[in-house]
Amino acid sequence: PEITRREAARMVPAIYPPAANRFENPPEDLPGAQSRFLDSLRQVCWALLGAAPAPGVLFVDDLQWADVATLDLLAYLLRRLPEQGVLVLATCRGDLIAENERIQRMIADAQRGQFLTRLRLGRLSLDDLKRLANVAAPNLPGEIVEQLYRETEGLPYFAVQYLQSVSTGEQPEHMWEIPASVREVLRQRVQDAGETARQL
Repeated sequence: PEITRREAARMVPAIYPPAANRFENPPEDLPGAQSRFLDSLRQVCWALLGAAPAPGVLFVDDLQWADVATLDLLAYLLRRLPEQGVLVLATCRGDLIAENERIQRMIADAQRGQFLTRLRLGRLSLDDLKRLANVAAPNLPGEIVEQLYRETEGLPYFAVQYLQSVSTGEQPEHMWEIPASVREVLRQRVQDAGETARQL
């Protein structure tokens, strides 16, 4: 409906171009303004996700970095999730969400509603890595995959980055130079450490 698109356009202006805006939105400080806004975004999301023949997937990556407004919207969507044929898939680093009260409350609400499945991802086994390599770099020799496993110690992100460097044409014999994306992760983790840990 027009009023829904107009409200949602505060976040995604293309939904309701200004040229089509024949009257102003109600002021945002009126009672119920935030609920109207969030419900408009919910209707747009469900309409987009429900348009495909198969159930839609709303994917939120790195939930631990989400701002307050994003978390408020996600919490609003999750409270209304059971009535929809939609899957919400979120990834987050467990060590960074332990102190995030909003995320913890969302997880608790979803657990109470019995529509939460938590997967704690660990390191890849050698067999896991072989299956991944068969998809990402099918021509990679078996001995290189085994060396890749030793280099990455089964850390999924590192393994994927190495495999991507191979699949983009880098020769296997040169692949052991740490990819830039992995170097950046390591640099960031060292930066986040305390002074003593950095010296070590």
